[in-house]
This record gives sequence, C-alpha cells and structure tokens, in this order.
Amino acid sequence: MDETTGTIYRRRKIEVEPAFGHLKAHLAFHRFHLRGKLGAKIDVGLALMALNLRKLGKHME
Repeated sequence: MDETTGTIYRRRKIEVEPAFGHLKAHLAFHRFHLRGKLGAKIDVGLALMALNLRKLGKHME
C-alpha cells in the first residue's frame, strides 16, 4: 500500500465510519426496507436526516 492510499484510509476511518456506526448502534439502521436503488437512496436519506436532526437538537439545547 502506498502513502496516498494509507492517507485515504486513515481519513476515511475518521470522517465516514463513525457516522455509519452511530446509525447502526443508536438509530437501529441495520437493513434497507425499500427495494431498488431509489429505495436504498430514500432509506439512507431518511436515516441521515434523522442523524442530522438529532445533532441539531443537541446543539439547540
């Protein structure tokens, strides 16, 4: 693995993975409930909106 690939993986671990881990652990997002690509996009969009609303609620307290 070259240096740039290692940098990308290290950055991804910090930026992307915690959000999906939080969705799975705290918001019970374990599977898609709608069919097809559009359904998957809708499911992920709703889950991410719920995550963002939760963050917004914490900031407004």
